[in-house]
This record gives sequence, structure tokens and C-alpha cells, in this order.
Amino acid sequence: MESIFRAFVSNTSRFRTRSEHVLNSSYSHSFESTYLTSQIISEIWLSWCRFCRDLIIASCNGSATRSGTLIQARSMNNTPERLAYEFKQYKFGNNPRPSGVITQSYNEPTWGDVSAMLTVLPGLNPSNLSSLLSGFGLSLQGPQHLQITRNTISHLSADGVRSFKQILVFYAGVPIRHPSDLIRWKDPSKNTEVIFSWIDDLETIASTVTS
Repeated sequence: MESIFRAFVSNTSRFRTRSEHVLNSSYSHSFESTYLTSQIISEIWLSWCRFCRDLIIASCNGSATRSGTLIQARSMNNTPERLAYEFKQYKFGNNPRPSGVITQSYNEPTWGDVSAMLTVLPGLNPSNLSSLLSGFGLSLQGPQHLQITRNTISHLSADGVRSFKQILVFYAGVPIRHPSDLIRWKDPSKNTEVIFSWIDDLETIASTVTS
């Protein structure tokens, strides 16, 4: 867990630096700002998904927490292909078939979906289940709001825009032209820009589930 956590916070540290640069720079054309803010939102989301994937695989295969507590492996197939399959089945309320696997990466689940995690983890039942549920069950909005914003930018569908508009009430700022502009708004609860609030939440959860 130590290496998984360190790799993630190394990424978030880099994202903080890049975000500060993007937010404080001037641009000749608005599309430049939109491109850069959209890109960093996407990269943070992908990094979070990789962290969650690595965490679940390590938990099911046996590992040790950052404090040194041993995590016993599940006594079953714990390959990434099998765990990806089980994750998707439990997410949709299905019972996994004994031989089911996912062999193509593009068919893997959305590992960073915290709302799905709380449904999936009891089905996977790693020995550190209680710690994982405690971390992913924290009342922090960052992961979900990051996911909604990233999906809205990627697809710009009517449903996505509706979901995006629902999270705006949590933040304060001037009217936005593009969903990526949200990261420039302020989170009143922390008195910081939204992008840094989200990163804070991700780091808090990551610390809790690996401690």
C-alpha cells in the first residue's frame, strides 16, 4: 500500500503545480484555457482510477497497509482480469460466474466510481473491507464531482449537463462558458479553488484506505 499511495500523491503534487500554472496564466484565445483545464481534469480522474484499481488488486491479493498491518489474500482467483469482471457484476447486482473474466482493458469497470465502490467492495470482500468502506464512505464530494465534470466534458450530452448543473450549488463563481471552467470557482467550505478542493478530497480518501 505504501508504494501505491506514494505514487498517487506524487501525481497529485504534480497536478497541483500544473493547476496553479493553468489557473494563473493568461491566454490569447479562450480555447487554450478550455483545452488545458479539460486536460488536467481528465488526467486527475485517470490517475484516481488507476489508484483505485491498484488498491483493489493489492487488497484482494494480499498486501500490507502503510502502518504495517497485513492484509490476507482472498482464497480465490485474484487476477486483474477476474477482479475487473467481479467488480462489474457486483456493480449491477449480478452474481459473478465462476469462470468469468474481462480480458480487454476497454471493458474494465470505472474503478474510480466511489458510489459503485460501496456496492462492489462487500461483494469482493477483501480482508481490509472495513478500512476500504471507511475511506470510500467519507462524506467528501471530490471524487464524484470530478467524475461528473470529466464525463460532461468528454460527452457533452444532455444528461451529463443536467448532472453537472446539479453540483454547481456546492461552489461559487462567475457564470461558466464551458464545464472545465468550474475548477476556477471557489469551494466555500475550504476557501480554495475547486480543483484543489477535489485533490484534497482524493488525497484524504487515499490516505485513509491505505493507512
